[in-house]
Order: sequence, then structure tokens, then C-alpha cells
Amino acid sequence: GSVPLVSEISSNSYLLLADATVNFSKPCAIDLKMGRRSYEPDATLDKQRREISKYPLQAVFGFRIVGMRVYDPSHPEADHLGFRKFEKSFGRSLGTRQSVVDAFRTFFHRIDNPAESDASVCGGSQRYERSSSEIGDKFNDEIRTRPICNLLRDLRCLKNWFEDNKSLAFYSSSILMVYEGDTSVGSNRDVANVKMIDFGHVRRECGGDEGYLHGLRTLIGILNEILGESNEVDSQEF
Repeated sequence: GSVPLVSEISSNSYLLLADATVNFSKPCAIDLKMGRRSYEPDATLDKQRREISKYPLQAVFGFRIVGMRVYDPSHPEADHLGFRKFEKSFGRSLGTRQSVVDAFRTFFHRIDNPAESDASVCGGSQRYERSSSEIGDKFNDEIRTRPICNLLRDLRCLKNWFEDNKSLAFYSSSILMVYEGDTSVGSNRDVANVKMIDFGHVRRECGGDEGYLHGLRTLIGILNEILGESNEVDSQEF
């Protein structure tokens, strides 16, 4: 079929948005602003300063945590639906790499029976000692490893695409990662999705988007660290 011309777009035209959490019973979600910087090259100096001040370490990690929601109904901070919510200020408070890793451990914290191990799926999971961090949380020794493995599969595909991409830059774009928080839903308990969102500042640039790619490599390295895997390729990338 023919591609509609711009002139054919009318006041009745619209964009259709999809709910990335619609197929989940208790969706745990994390929003990551990707790239070393969240402003376009021609942004004003004032705009650049404002964006950098939000999270200077974004230039180091290649992403920042914008917000996340974790299903943990027994936690005293949980809302009436059983979710703990972490706002923008939480992500901006993560001042070290370790605090970022601990934030992801909180996101993937296991709340069901510790005897039900996920270890067989990804080649084993490492036990972690309880630690107090800047998050002010204590971790159980168990992590939802199967959802992490499913997310890593999609993240590696996305990384491969960005390695081949030589023409598009995604400024102020995000990744939304979602997994099922309800471990009683049977075969769907380990379902997880990665979605690219927020495309308002995509532009053509020769060379692609090294900042976004760096963020993906950092993210993959952190998730592998949480799994306790010894993945030589991703470790070198981080």
C-alpha cells in the first residue's frame, strides 16, 4: 500500500498508545532514561545545565532511573494495591554505582517462597549478603532471576541493533522494563518485557547513538552482576 503524505494528516488523525502492563496481573515496572545526556546538541546552555543537574552521573552510567514500582504487599511502605513506588527523586539520589546496583536488586527482590529457586534457568544465581545502602533497604538472599534472564535476552537484541545503528540518535528516550510481580499466576509468573518509549527527540545523526549504546552495556553488565554470572563479553563492555 501507499504511504500517506504529511498533507493527508488531519485534525482527526491520532496516535494510538498501548499499555505495556496490560497483560500483567501485578506489573513491576522501571523507567530508565537512556543515553549519556538527555538534551539535543543544539539545546541552549540553560537547558543543558538543567538536564545535567538532574543526574550528573548519567554521563557515566548512560542512563538514570526515572521511577519504579515493585509489588511487595507485606512491606510497610506498600500502597493499598501492594506496590512500593519510587519517584524521580529516588533515582537522582543514587550517587554511586553500588547504590544503582542495589536499586535493581530492590526492583527484582523476590517476595515468595525462597525454596522455589530460579537458578536452573540462567545457570545459577549467587547468594548475596544483606547490606544496608543509600536506599535504606535490606535484601533477602533471593532474586527473581528468571525475569532478569528474559529481560537480558531482549536487551541484548536491542544492544545488537544499536551497534549496527549509524544514523539515528534517541535523545531523552527511555526503556520501560516490566515483569510479573504475582508469583501465583502459574506459567506467566516469569513473563517480562522490554519496551522503548518516548520518541519526541529522535533525530538523524551520523554515527548513531553511542550514549544509548553505552547505557545498554552498563545495564546488561549490572543485571549480569546481579545474576552472579561470569559473562566475559558483557563484563568487558561494562
